[in-house]
Amino acid sequence: MKKIFVNLICVFIPFSNLRHKVRNNLLSYKRYLYWSFKPYFNSGKNNKVVVIFENGKRKTLSKYQRIQGINIHLGGDNNLVEIEFPCKLWSSSIRFEHKGQHSRAFIGKNASGQLGISLYGDNNIFTLGENTDMVQMSIAIINNELHIGKDCMISAEVIIFGDGHSVLDYATKKVINLPKAPILIGDHCWLGMQTTFLK
Repeated sequence: MKKIFVNLICVFIPFSNLRHKVRNNLLSYKRYLYWSFKPYFNSGKNNKVVVIFENGKRKTLSKYQRIQGINIHLGGDNNLVEIEFPCKLWSSSIRFEHKGQHSRAFIGKNASGQLGISLYGDNNIFTLGENTDMVQMSIAIINNELHIGKDCMISAEVIIFGDGHSVLDYATKKVINLPKAPILIGDHCWLGMQTTFLK
């Protein structure tokens, strides 16, 4: 449908070089983006969604621009989502929960499959390496880092879940059971069906 629309627009452009440029721009990297009357959820300040195109160019999306196949929910302040194109995710979601701050999610190019990720608390980092193929994966990161390498294969119903039960200091209200090390899954890994990682 989009190709028909682009070709219809190009009919009214008199110069062939300009027509070619418009067609390439609209049908290449921009095929992953679309405009929506409903903005993605953003309840905080200084949150950004950045896409990285195949030529290395970076673009910060407006709140009315969406990425095909990915639902983004930004709670808290100073959070960053970076997605490298081409992107092959479908029915996926990235959620920054409970007013968490200074967290970052990065998805490498050619990552494909269905991903559900929730980041709770502050200073979370999630990276998904390029060319990683997944069927269905659910992730909850709580005050921690999770790094998945490149060229991984992840089967259905894989779950990675951090410590959901924070212990708070009574006087300061700060979390005292923070994780001591990041979660690392290397390059070229295979995670079988219903693999579960707990704290």
